[in-house]
Order: sequence, then structure tokens, then C-alpha cells
Amino acid sequence: MRTFIVAILMGIALAAVSQQSTPKFEAATVTSVEENKNPAMKEDGTDRQYKVGLRTATREYVVLYTPAYGSRSVEYGVGSQVSILVLKKTVRFSDVGGKTADMPIISSRKIELKKPE
Repeated sequence: MRTFIVAILMGIALAAVSQQSTPKFEAATVTSVEENKNPAMKEDGTDRQYKVGLRTATREYVVLYTPAYGSRSVEYGVGSQVSILVLKKTVRFSDVGGKTADMPIISSRKIELKKPE
């Protein structure tokens, strides 16, 4: 009987572990792009950073985007659809060419879905 109970508990634990979801890339919309004012910015602008707003189906994020070396702007504008992977403290962005970049999350909030009346 004891063996049976242990087997049941192990089965429940295994089922719980197997249901944990792994992060997946998801669609997001760029909702805002704002230059992050940095008083120590180099004169040539090569160290520019931008606060970028992203909206997924369930959350909104503000991330800090640093353009690739040699670039001085954000690749996508407001309204653009992008593919992102949300991690613990960063959002991983994947561009059309398959290059990825991790952007620190400045803030996030859950989107309150309005129920139809």
C-alpha cells in the first residue's frame, strides 16, 4: 500500500514538472520609441540607447534597446510587428535576418482585458 501511495505521489510530481512551459517566441507590436537621454553620450552618437515599448497579447513591456555597432537608430518603428522571447530580466529580439539581441526590461505590466458587457 505504501509503495502504491509513493508511486501516485511521484506520478503527480512528474505531471506537474512536465506541464511547466518553456519560453517561446511570441508576436509583439512596437508601441513607442523614445531616445534614452544619457548626459555621458558620445558626440558621434554611437552609444545611443532607446526606450522601446512592446505589447504582446497579455503584457506591455518597456525595454532598453541599444542599436548594433555602427547604427544610430531603432530598426523598427511604432506599429511594427516583431518576434520576442520574454526571459526573466530581458526580452530577446529576433530580426528578419535571424540575429538576436537581448534588451533589459525596464518595466512591465499585465494588460487588463475588458470583458464584454
